[in-house]
Amino acid sequence: MSDTHQSRAAPVAEAVKSPMSGAGSGPGLVDYGLLLFLASLWGASFILIKTGVEAVAPATMTAMRLVFAAAAMWFALAVTGARLPVDVRSWRFIIIVALLGTLLPFFLISWGQQDIPTGMTAILMGVMPLTTMLIAHYALGDDRLTRWKACGIAFGFAGLVTLIGPSVLSKLGDQVWSQLAIMGAATCYGASAVLMRRMMAPHVSQIGLATGIMSVAAVVMVALAWTIDGAPVAMPTGTPLWAIACLGIVQTGFAQIILFQLVARQGPSFFSQINFLVPFLGVAWGAAIFGERLPVSSFAALALILAGLAVSRHR
Repeated sequence: MSDTHQSRAAPVAEAVKSPMSGAGSGPGLVDYGLLLFLASLWGASFILIKTGVEAVAPATMTAMRLVFAAAAMWFALAVTGARLPVDVRSWRFIIIVALLGTLLPFFLISWGQQDIPTGMTAILMGVMPLTTMLIAHYALGDDRLTRWKACGIAFGFAGLVTLIGPSVLSKLGDQVWSQLAIMGAATCYGASAVLMRRMMAPHVSQIGLATGIMSVAAVVMVALAWTIDGAPVAMPTGTPLWAIACLGIVQTGFAQIILFQLVARQGPSFFSQINFLVPFLGVAWGAAIFGERLPVSSFAALALILAGLAVSRHR
């Protein structure tokens, strides 16, 4: 790498090492922008997943998604001049987050969704902000659960129910193990976000951490997919392949960097409210791409969700 390239890459690497200067202060337009942008990326993932699973089995598609994500992160590592962490503490964190924040929730959601509808899954994933705030309250000193945060959760959950439809709540308690699996996945995501905040250090590159996480998750998932689905007979081509590649590179790899930024800047409680936004933006993507008509209730749901975001950050 030339000296000129290194001089250009170094500021980029430093910018993503530790953005924690914003931690502890109220969220600004950048923080809300990152939250909405990440929610938009994950809302679009529903369409990409649907396209991908038409060509390959779910476990194989997940493995391909993570391989693309890991490859994208290694590319980012090379371009920015960042480095993988070398200390044992960071690698312990990388392995735990890869398993707790990626592989286990992927499995729990896939298993749980076999018996319950998508709307119920969205409702159950809505427990993530509450579990995250509870864990953060006891694990972190600067992310306490307050009455305003609790009110924000109530608004957000009301918006989620408005979007999906109150009738879904009547099915709570049916297929109890599948529903517990979805809530377990939500808890895994919340615990992983808290762990990310707790383990961050100014001298450790976030791109390095994200590369390690995606690499570990990809290796383990490839082995699991080979065991579950067997060796792939033929790889997907055309639109399904592009959908899986986009899902891995953008919705998984690039999104991981944004996730790190959000958690470092405003903590896991702020980030966790993304679960209220993702279903709405998933519906909005469907309307934009497939011409589906947005119901009036979706706008009421968005108003409640945004009100929840505002209330939860009241000081």
